[in-house]
Amino acid sequence: MRILVSIAVLGLLILPAQAQTLPEWAYPVNPPPRPIDDKVQKRFNAAAGGDHAYGYDCMSLVLTAFKEAASIKPDAVAKAMLASKFVGLHGKYVFNPKNHTVNFGPDFLPLPTAQIQNGKSVIFWPEAGVGGQYIAPK
Repeated sequence: MRILVSIAVLGLLILPAQAQTLPEWAYPVNPPPRPIDDKVQKRFNAAAGGDHAYGYDCMSLVLTAFKEAASIKPDAVAKAMLASKFVGLHGKYVFNPKNHTVNFGPDFLPLPTAQIQNGKSVIFWPEAGVGGQYIAPK
């Protein structure tokens, strides 16, 4: 069964920031130590990772939007979020007005992108963290 699972995930693209502690280059805007590092260590006796940083960013972004909108009404908050250029731990959160998704890339959220290769997570973007190259599926 383990071999079948391993074969099934070969070539899979993942965002490793969601599942592991990342090196300093993964936080170009606010490199460690970050505001949450000590809090996570104290509360959970563990190092803060990508999931903690995203949770922190998301809550900070929403609370900022509430404040800027001076309201909790959905339309007002959505408008404030679209106008926002919130800078969080992972980068700048700028939303696409057509589909309300956040922009990704070097000038926005430079999320590391990896691929499962030989059973390991290999980062191929951004350049600062490259551990290998993207391999197109056969």
